Amino acid sequence: MIICFIYTMSDQMNLGQNIMREVWKGNFSSPIDDALKKGVRVLDVGSGTGTWICEMAADYQKSEYIGIDILKLHPNIKPFNVQFIQHDILKGLPFEDNSFDYVHAQMLIFDITASDWENIVYKECCRVLKPGGWLEITDLDTAWYNPGPLMSQIRASVHDKFRSIGINLLIIKHHRDLMLSMPTLTLVQQEERVYPLGSWAGKIGILAGSYIKDSCKNFLLWAHPKKNTEKTLNELSAEFEMYKSYCITFRLYAKKT
Repeated sequence: MIICFIYTMSDQMNLGQNIMREVWKGNFSSPIDDALKKGVRVLDVGSGTGTWICEMAADYQKSEYIGIDILKLHPNIKPFNVQFIQHDILKGLPFEDNSFDYVHAQMLIFDITASDWENIVYKECCRVLKPGGWLEITDLDTAWYNPGPLMSQIRASVHDKFRSIGINLLIIKHHRDLMLSMPTLTLVQQEERVYPLGSWAGKIGILAGSYIKDSCKNFLLWAHPKKNTEKTLNELSAEFEMYKSYCITFRLYAKKT
């Protein structure tokens, strides 16, 4: 897995999870509420700081949760029904076949190449998923909508830079095809929500705008260290308001036969 600069700060990752939960009005869309209440095994791939998994563990205490990530970012104090494992998923998931009732992954768009999604991640997630279990993927579409001139420029630069290291930031638009290509997955569903940027959309827009702006800041410091970053970010914030910019977040889920 390629470690993205955007996720080097725990606070940034936690904010990203909080925004996703608010935008989607929940932490999942798969029809697994009843199963979670009764008690199932859940795997969170790329668990990061563990915010999602700890929230799920608190809401559904009869279920067992395992979070796996290449970095050790999870909290030292965790719910009794949560376990964290530090491991590179590109080396294969360290679990037996048919081990989990629900496999979840979120915000991995900056970390995994298109080839690795197809040849490793999806295949491994399907392998460890039990028949009748659900796989769910949530991520952002980084196309960015209603962009101003500066936002368009940054978007092009971001996509070019990540393309140079093998990452397609528009991969979320291909996840449905990837799911459909997996022979063991059925009932593939795709949903989308607007991810507004700026105070024009209220509190959630302020938070989401801040999240994207901070992500752009990290990118600029990485790719253009001599650029006047603060001036650029102030101009970007102004464009969010002027053009009512937004992103789209996609959520896809499917059942294993």
